[in-house]
Amino acid sequence: MDTDKASAHTFRVNHIAIIESLPPREFQTGRELAGYLDGQLADLQTPISVSHVDVATPSEFRSVIANLATQADREGLRPIVHIEAHGEDDFGLHFRGGKIHWREICDALIPLNRASGFNLLLSVSACFGVSCISGVSLRRGAPCYALLGPSKDLSPSDLLNRFRSFYREIIHSQDLDLALATMNKDKLERGQMVFVSAEGWFEELMLEYLTNAAHPKELKAAAMRIFRKSRSEGTTLTLGETKRQLVKNRPQIAQGYFAEFFMVNHIPENAQRFGVLLRAMETTIKKTTPC
Repeated sequence: MDTDKASAHTFRVNHIAIIESLPPREFQTGRELAGYLDGQLADLQTPISVSHVDVATPSEFRSVIANLATQADREGLRPIVHIEAHGEDDFGLHFRGGKIHWREICDALIPLNRASGFNLLLSVSACFGVSCISGVSLRRGAPCYALLGPSKDLSPSDLLNRFRSFYREIIHSQDLDLALATMNKDKLERGQMVFVSAEGWFEELMLEYLTNAAHPKELKAAAMRIFRKSRSEGTTLTLGETKRQLVKNRPQIAQGYFAEFFMVNHIPENAQRFGVLLRAMETTIKKTTPC
């Protein structure tokens, strides 16, 4: 299933929030980026604004994100959150005053993504920034609409130049696909800038779930557990009937995870916005469900 074809990149932005936590003796690329974007905005009539804030600790980071969520809820803020820090592939980000795990970053962003109408774009200008996807789970709402970051350890100048190109195009055209194409015109010496959408996460996580927890062998084991429990409670359902019921309900697995991940209870329009993806996943499940 091609999620790029399943859904166009529908996304709105009116603010770029740059959050920086680099050692004081290092070049402050976040501050430099903010100054560059302010210069780009000076002669333009655009609804997009830029802010820069320096944080020292994970607690301060969470506070900034919570404030953005309040603004999104009350004032219609639709931000891109851009983080400037050092990254660690299998852990998370290093702030001056402590570390924060990828999972913790995702948890902090979920309320902001919900408040912004599932429009949050997260840019991580840190080595292995795209590894933030490891903190995403089907059992919670998505932390953002999409994630942009490097796959390897890149030089600060490489990252700064890439993000300058990306945001310059966002400011001038507000066209996400064009901004991504502009950013990737020149190849990096190592690694690449990776863009991953919530649709891509959902597809990947669902397929992983179906391969493991929802695999026919696992369903058989689950049926046995349910059967034994029901027998102890006096239910007359047979083991065969329990298996058939589980198989019958298997195509509905995607519906529950879809509603949670895309926050349908809070943002009902997401049912239509991402509906093509759900229908494609339901078809995939039916094809892999034993008769």
